[in-house]
Order: sequence, then C-alpha cells, then structure tokens
Amino acid sequence: MTLDGLEKLLLKHFPRKKWKDGKKLTPKVNLVRYADDFIITGDSKELLENEVRPLVERFLKERGLALSTDKTRITHIDEGFDFLGQNLRKYDGNPFDPQWMPYFEERAFRKKFGISRQQAGIKTS
Repeated sequence: MTLDGLEKLLLKHFPRKKWKDGKKLTPKVNLVRYADDFIITGDSKELLENEVRPLVERFLKERGLALSTDKTRITHIDEGFDFLGQNLRKYDGNPFDPQWMPYFEERAFRKKFGISRQQAGIKTS
C-alpha cells in the first residue's frame, strides 16, 4: 500500500511522549486511515499547517502523489468535516450527535445497574 509508513513517520517526528526543557511535551498528532483516505488530528492549527502538512506532502511526493486540494483542509473539530461519508464534529463539546444521546444514556444506565439489553426489553437480533 502506498500510504504504508505514514503512521511510523508521524510517530517518529511526533512521539507520544517527549521531553523539552524538562517538561513533558505530547504534540497529540494522530492518524486515522481507511484504504487511501486518511485524516490527521493535532493539537493546533499551527502544528498541522507548519509541521505535519509539509511532512505529509514530502511523504506523498516521494511516492508520486499529492494531497487533493479539494479534499484537504485544516479545520477545528467544532466545525466538523466529512470522512468516509460521515460528518464528524463535536456538538456543544460532545463528540456524539445529539440524536444518539438517548442510546448512550440508556446504555450507560444499563451498564451502571448491570441490566442486559434483553432484560431491558431491547431486541437483540
């Protein structure tokens, strides 16, 4: 696969834990990949623009590829973005779409009290 090695490259340049001036620094650069589609998350817009994007562009150029100008953008998670046909965003600081909240609340309630889906009368097919 053409994108094999991208995750290792990012981990090499942005290790999970590194020290700078006696303080622990974790840049929080993460890659999510599905086939030839990927997203990269990071701590700040500046980190993504000035350090991550040039690194990814060089990686792709070595393989005869380039980032798509139509698909590539740096945005805040609150604004959201489309990935694999899904719109990903935070809703009022919550990473879940509000329409799913009743499901998660119900699930948390069942977990707290040790009630199975079957005991709660939820079909499990």
